[in-house]
Amino acid sequence: MVNFIIIKLTTMIMRNLYSIIFFLLLSLTTSFAATPWLHVEGNKIKDPAGNVVILRGIDIQDIGGQKTDPTVGLYGLINLLTNQNDPASTSPGWYPHVIRFTINPGISNFQTYYDNTLKPAVDSASKKGLYVIIDNHFIADILGNIDYTNRFWSFMAPRFRDQSNVIFEVYNEPINSSLTWGQFKPYMQDWVDLIRGYAPNNLILAGSPQWDQKMGDASTNPLVGANIVYVAHVYPNHWKSAWNRTQVEMASAIVPVILTEWGFRAGASSTSLQGTVDVYGTQIMDWADLHGLSWTAWCADNDWEPTMFTATWQLRVGNNEMGGFVKDKLYEKRNDDQPADIACLAPYLGKEQTLCAKTSIDIQTGFDNTGKVFRWYKDNTLIGGETAPTLTVNQKGLYKVEVDSNGCTMSHQVSIVDTLFPINLTKSAVLTDSLLLEAGLPTDPYTYSWEKNGNVIASATSYSLKVFDTCGTKFTVTSSYAGCGSTAADFTALCPRAYYLGTPIVVPGKVEAEYYDIQNLPNLTCYDTDAGNNGGALRSDNVDVEVTSDIGGGYNVGWTNTGEWLEYSIDVQDPGLCAILFRVASKATTSAGSIDISLNGVDATGNVAMPLTGGWQTYTTVVVNNINFSATDTLLRISIPQGGFNINYLQVVKGFVQGTEDASNKTSFNIYPNPTNGMITLTGSSFIYNWQLISSLGVLIMEGSEQRVDLSQVPSGQYTLLINGEARKVVKW
Repeated sequence: MVNFIIIKLTTMIMRNLYSIIFFLLLSLTTSFAATPWLHVEGNKIKDPAGNVVILRGIDIQDIGGQKTDPTVGLYGLINLLTNQNDPASTSPGWYPHVIRFTINPGISNFQTYYDNTLKPAVDSASKKGLYVIIDNHFIADILGNIDYTNRFWSFMAPRFRDQSNVIFEVYNEPINSSLTWGQFKPYMQDWVDLIRGYAPNNLILAGSPQWDQKMGDASTNPLVGANIVYVAHVYPNHWKSAWNRTQVEMASAIVPVILTEWGFRAGASSTSLQGTVDVYGTQIMDWADLHGLSWTAWCADNDWEPTMFTATWQLRVGNNEMGGFVKDKLYEKRNDDQPADIACLAPYLGKEQTLCAKTSIDIQTGFDNTGKVFRWYKDNTLIGGETAPTLTVNQKGLYKVEVDSNGCTMSHQVSIVDTLFPINLTKSAVLTDSLLLEAGLPTDPYTYSWEKNGNVIASATSYSLKVFDTCGTKFTVTSSYAGCGSTAADFTALCPRAYYLGTPIVVPGKVEAEYYDIQNLPNLTCYDTDAGNNGGALRSDNVDVEVTSDIGGGYNVGWTNTGEWLEYSIDVQDPGLCAILFRVASKATTSAGSIDISLNGVDATGNVAMPLTGGWQTYTTVVVNNINFSATDTLLRISIPQGGFNINYLQVVKGFVQGTEDASNKTSFNIYPNPTNGMITLTGSSFIYNWQLISSLGVLIMEGSEQRVDLSQVPSGQYTLLINGEARKVVKW
C-alpha cells in the first residue's frame, strides 16, 4: 500500500511538472502584437511609421458581470481569447488585436470600479499585446445621460491618457432615431472635446443616432478634432437594408469606421440577430475588407446574444454559428494591417493655465533629455533655441511641443491665458449640515465678494464662506484681480423636493407620468428597482423614461417593476368626485400589472388592473371613477404593486366618465376634420358613440352619443375626446 501511494504521488508530481514545462514553453513561443500610438489620416488609421492599421477583435460583455462568471471569470476569458494554442474550429489559436470591454452604466463609485475592475482588466489585456476599447455602454437616449457620461469620461480619460493601446468609445448606442447627424453632432462634439482636454492622443470612437446607424453625413460634416473614428453596428437585420450599408459606405469613404458590433447566430432568440456564415458572416467580412473597416465581433459570451460559446464555454462552430467563424477569421488576418513596433513618446502639457497674478509659468513635458529632441512653438511659430523638456513662458498664447523619439514625432499643445479661470464652487445640493464653499485657495491673491440672494455679505471677503440655510437660498461669489478681470459662480441650497414644472400640477388636469417631482435626496419622490434610466430620455435619475409614439407624442415611463413608485405635487383647484384616466400600454406575456393611486398617503383607488394591449407603444385608456379629491390633497403617488406596463399619463376629470377601454373592447375610430373650426364626424366599427370632451385642465366641457359633434362654440385650443373610453386628441382652431 505504501509503495502504491509513493508511486501514485510520483506520477502526479511528474504530470504536474510536465504541465509546468508545457506552459513555460507556451509562454516562450507565444508572441503578441505591438500596440504603438495610432492616429487618423483621412479615412485610415495609421501607426507612427505611416502603416495602415485595421483593428480586428472581440467584444466582451459587461466586464463587471463577467468577473462573477463561476467558470472562466474575466481574466480566464481574456486568457481563452488570446490562447494561440486552441484547436477549436479550423484554426490553431486565437489572434485578436483588439478587445472591447463593455462597461454598463450606473457605476456609483468610479474610483472603486477603476481600482478593482477596469484597471486590472486593461493591464491584463495590455500584457497580451491587445488594444483595449473602453466602451461606455449606454443603449439609450443621450439627453438623459449627459451628466453621467461627462463624469465617466472626466474620471477615466486622464487615467488612461498615457496608454497608447487604450481607445475610448464615447457612448455605445445613442437610440435617438428622431435626430439627424447634424442635430446629434453637438452632443458628441462636447464629449470629444471633454475627452481631448484630458487625453490628447488616444483614438476616440464616436457613435451616431439610431443605434449607430446614421453616420453617413459625417462624411460632409465631421466632428472637429484629431484621431476620431466613427462607429457602426451592423447586425443581420441591418445588413439586409441597403440604406444601412450606404450610411457606412458614405462615411468610410472619407473618415475611418469601425464596426464595434456585428454578429449572428441562426438559433438566436431575436430574428434581428439570426444569420449564418454563408448568409451574412462571409458577406459582411468581405464588405468590411472592401471598405477598410476595423471591427470587433459581438459577443464572446455564453449568455449575451449572439453567443460565441455554449453555456459550458465550448466554442460554437459550424455554418450556423459565429464563434468558430470569428476565431478562424482572426487567424486568417493575424498578420494583416498590423502596426510596427515603434515606442513613441506622447507628451501631455496639462490643461489650460493662467498667468494671472504670476510672472511666469513652467510648461512641462514630464520627460528628460535622453534620446529625445524637443521643439517648442508659440502660436504656431517655432521658438528658436528652446530645446529643453520644460519651457518657461511669461506671455499668453498657444504653446505646442513636438517630441522626436525612437524615429517618430508626437505633439501636444496648451493654451496660456492672462484672465481669471471660472470659479468651481461645490455643485448645488441639499444642506443637512453646514457647508464650506471655497472659491479658490488660501494662497490666491484675488479679491472676493459674496452675496446672499443678491445682497452683499459685507463681512465675507475671504476665498471661502461657511453656509447653512433654508432651501432656495442662493449664494454668489465674485473673484477679481487687477488686469485679469473678474469671474463669478453660484451655489443654491436645494430643497429636498422640487416641482418638475416649477409649480404643482393643477388637478383636475393631466399628470404626465414623467413629470414626477424632482428629488435631491435619494428615494424621496421616486423609487426605481434598477440603476440608470433604461429609456435614456428626459430625466437623469433611475426612473425609466422613453420617447412615446402615443397620440400627442412626448414621453412615457416604462420598464415598470413591482414595488416602484412616483410622486407628484398637485394643486386641487376644483375638489370633489373625479375620474382618473390611465393611459397605458403592455406587451407582457401574462398579466400587465396594476397601479394604485394614493392621495396624501391615503389609498384612493386600490389596485387597478392594467390590460394587455399587444404592444409596448399600443396605448389604451383605463377609467376609474368616484375618486374624491380634496382641496387639502397636495401629493399624489403612483404605486406599482405589479409591473409590466408603460404609462404615458393619467388625466383627472371632474365628474363621471363613461366606459373603460381595454384590449378586448378597443375599437378603431376616426375623427374628421381634425383640426376643426366647427363640426367633427366620428366614424368606426361601433354604432354607439358615447363621447366626452375634456379640456387640457381636465374639465368636462360637453358629452353625448351623437355621431356628429358641434365644436363651433368651444374656445380654440387642444382637447381630449373620449369615445367609448378611448382618448383622442382634437384641435379646435
